[in-house]
Amino acid sequence: MTSGAPQTSRVTDKTFAILGGFVRGWSADKIGPSGLIARANAAGRRPPLVWVLNDTKEFGAFADALGPDQPLIAMRSLNTVIAPHRLTRADVHSVAERYAQELGAILGKRPFFLGGNCQGAAIAAALARRLLLAGADLRGFAGMEWPDLPPLPVPVTLLFGADSPGHNPFLSGRDPVPVWERIYPSHEVAILPGSHGTYFDPERVADLVRVLRAMIATPRPARPVPDAPALPVLGLPARCRAGERLAGALSAPGGAGKDEIVVLWDPETPAPAHREPARPYRLPGGAELLRLSAPDRPGSWFVQTFRCRAGAGPLAWAEESGRHRRIEVTAA
Repeated sequence: MTSGAPQTSRVTDKTFAILGGFVRGWSADKIGPSGLIARANAAGRRPPLVWVLNDTKEFGAFADALGPDQPLIAMRSLNTVIAPHRLTRADVHSVAERYAQELGAILGKRPFFLGGNCQGAAIAAALARRLLLAGADLRGFAGMEWPDLPPLPVPVTLLFGADSPGHNPFLSGRDPVPVWERIYPSHEVAILPGSHGTYFDPERVADLVRVLRAMIATPRPARPVPDAPALPVLGLPARCRAGERLAGALSAPGGAGKDEIVVLWDPETPAPAHREPARPYRLPGGAELLRLSAPDRPGSWFVQTFRCRAGAGPLAWAEESGRHRRIEVTAA
């Protein structure tokens, strides 16, 4: 269940007209009713790769490097359409919803892979949720240079540049692996030569394609959407101070067993997200509390909790991926 004031998306019909204009410039078949989706290498027999691109110039180089045996279905992110400092979570989800409406009919029940680069990865992750809940056969996800992706119940490949300190968490002293081990059933990390924005350049795109082709070639069985009982965390405040230690009560004491609760704080506007795994703390009498820390940055944050298990990923993803609480974080 969601709580807190809803966000208002800035995405309008004019926004989609601009996105359609970008796609019309790509040398490819246009599919779907609104001209927002392009397809290349349609005769290829490999499972389609669905990708949200971040720049107009990327499509041609990507399609050519993938080769005629690899179908590519591509859309455009909101990069240059909405200024980065104004982009909100609601904007991302509005675009994902529109793409999902059209892709459902295009993909049908075929196995496919999905991904995106930079801001496109955030849209692709929101798109993955909608397609999975609609019964689509998503076999794997790839996110490039966007380390704060949400939990997903499919294998995930994370790609970063060797010379990209602003986007590669390993170059900024962060260690996201403990969280990744819990929020995905499996994950791989690939470090690409180069810096942000260069991976589709002629001298770089082969490195990207090599990783993606290996991902698609790896046998992956269809996975049911995880629907174990969710464990909502009750009693979280609507407002707190930056860095404040908080505690919430599990709705079903003892229900977590050996599982962990991963807490995700996502900012309303672009900024590094805050993630932390936590084990419930049992009190005398059997009640269980979850201790968590508010982000250090003031602002509006959307908090989600996921019941996870290392090596298995999110266990109650079907319910928990659609539930959040908005918390206003004030200066300490």
